[in-house]
Formats: sequence, C-alpha cells, structure tokens
Amino acid sequence: MRAAILCCLLLAACAGAPPTSPAPAPDRCGMDVMRLVADEVARRPAAAPADIYLLVREAILGPTATGPDLEAVLATVEPAAQEPIVEDLDEVQGTVRVNLRKWRFIRGSAAELQVVVERSLASPDEGARERLAACLERAPAAWAAAGGDASVLRSYLDAQRENAWPPVEHSEKYRRDYQPAYRVVLRRHLPPWVTAPPPTTG
Repeated sequence: MRAAILCCLLLAACAGAPPTSPAPAPDRCGMDVMRLVADEVARRPAAAPADIYLLVREAILGPTATGPDLEAVLATVEPAAQEPIVEDLDEVQGTVRVNLRKWRFIRGSAAELQVVVERSLASPDEGARERLAACLERAPAAWAAAGGDASVLRSYLDAQRENAWPPVEHSEKYRRDYQPAYRVVLRRHLPPWVTAPPPTTG
C-alpha cells in the first residue's frame, strides 16, 4: 500500500514538472562573422557582395592553391607602411591574410613566405564545407550591421550555393580601389618575428 502511494506521488510530481528545454543546437560556424565583416568594411568600405563572400570563404577553406609566382608578385607591389602585416580571419583554425605590400616594407623575402604558403595548403573536407555554409548564413546580418544591404548579399549567396560555393575574384571596384595583394595562410606557420607582440617601452 505504501509503495502504491509513493508511486502516485512520484507520478503527480512528474506531471507537474515543467517540460525540459531542448539542448541548444551546436554552433556549426564557430567563427565571429560579425567581427570579420565589420573589420573588412571598416578597412575597405567599397566591399561588394563578392568581396564579403570571398572573405568568409578564405577564412574557412583557407589556402587551397599557391597562386601566381610569389617572387614575381612581390616585385610588382609597392612597399606600404600603413597596411597591417596580418589580418585575422578565422580565429578557430587561425587563417590570416598576409598583406604583400607590408611584407615588402618589412623586407620579408619571397622564399620565406612561400614556405608559409606551402605549409598552409589544405584540402577542405566536408566539415569545412558545412562550416562555410553555416558562416555564410550569418553574413547578410553581419553586412547589414556594417551598413550593407542584407537582401543584396543574400541573393548573391543563393547563387553561389547553387554552384557549391565556387572560388571567385574580388569585385572590379574592390580591385580598382584597394589593389588587393595578399596571401591567405595559417598563422601558426608564420615566423615568430611576424606574430610576436611589439616590445614594450619604459
């Protein structure tokens, strides 16, 4: 009898308990897309949908080809002190853009950077493609927060999705205004003199 009463009390308690909330969905992107897009627009306000797409794609997929001959490219760019040497992309895996004009300014060699590029080469797996799709879902809102038109970027991304997220070039205006010259690499392969914090004074 006592067991039956205890069972009834337990059932009543369970019936009155609030339903448990489902576990939050895992973050498939993992990258701060808002920060990434805001940084890019602050540096290059003429960025177009193609440039935002390329930015996120490079951040997630990383370098997949060495690109044109690095020594020849470095010979054609003018050294520039005002550009950052490194621009952070994906904080999860550590992809960065190395600006070649600044690389020349600090007298970095083509051979030294070529080693970094080759060590950073990757073949994107299915997990990386899933991350890319998840991060690109956040890009329109991030671009809108930076002053862009979310609907325009969303339409552009829909077209790229149909083509399985292909590689693209920077927009014509972006190339004309900013003359992009960089390599995407993994931060961990850069020499310490590039990634070390500046010395303190005093």
